[in-house]
Amino acid sequence: MLFEKGANRPDIRDAPRGYILYPPPTTNNGHDELEITLVGECTKLLPVVVAAIQEGRSVGLGAKRNAYTISGLWEKLPDGRQQELSLNTEATTDVAGPFPLEEWILKAPKSTASQVFFLTPVRLRKQGKYIDKMVWPFFFTTIASRLEALNCLYHSGKPLGRETFLKLQTLFEPTARISDDLQWVDYTRFSNRQHRKVIMGGLIGSACCDTPQNGLEAWWQTVSLLHAGKGASMGLGRVVLGT
Repeated sequence: MLFEKGANRPDIRDAPRGYILYPPPTTNNGHDELEITLVGECTKLLPVVVAAIQEGRSVGLGAKRNAYTISGLWEKLPDGRQQELSLNTEATTDVAGPFPLEEWILKAPKSTASQVFFLTPVRLRKQGKYIDKMVWPFFFTTIASRLEALNCLYHSGKPLGRETFLKLQTLFEPTARISDDLQWVDYTRFSNRQHRKVIMGGLIGSACCDTPQNGLEAWWQTVSLLHAGKGASMGLGRVVLGT
C-alpha cells in the first residue's frame, strides 16, 4: 500500500506515494519534528508507521546511525489545532480523522498573504526535462494531475477526463501573470537503493500573486497540504502561503 500501490496501474504514470514525510527546519533546541501526511486508504496504516518509527530507534538515523528518542505524537486537525495521541500502536487508531480534502480546505486558517514560498525544491518535469523556470499554468495542471492520481490510487476515484482538464487549463491560464523569484538549487541525498549520492535539484524561492488567492485559494491550500512535483513523498515540493 505505501510503496508499490501504483505498480498495477499502467494508466497512471509516475504513480505518487500515499504518504509525505516532511521535516520542518530545526529549532536547534535538541528536538526535531517530522510531519507525516497519509492519504486516503493509507490513513489506516498509522499504527504501522508509528511502529516503524519506534523500531527505528534500534538502528538510528543517517549514515552515522544517530540515536533518537520519541517525545510525542500529535494529530493535526484541519483548523490548525493539534491533539496528542498515544504512542501505543494499538491506541493510535483513536484519532479524530481522517478528514476529506474538502474539509482541510474549508477549515484551513485563512491567509491574506500575497506571497508564496517554495521551502524545498520543486521538481517539475515537462516533456522529459526538469524545468528551471516556472511555468505557472503547467504548475497547477501538475497539481491537478497529482490530485487525480492520489484519488484514483488511494480513494477508488475516477480519472478527471480530457474535458475537465481542458476546463482546468482555462482556469489556470491567468496564473501566467504571477511574478516570481525562483532559482534552481541542487539538493543531494544518499540513496540506499542505488548506494550513492543522488542530486535532486529543484526550484526554491518565492512568488507574488496579483491578489492573495489569485482566484485559486483552494489550489494553493491543496499544494500546501500535498506538496508538488517529484520527490514529494520525501518532503520536496513544500509550498506555503506566507506574509
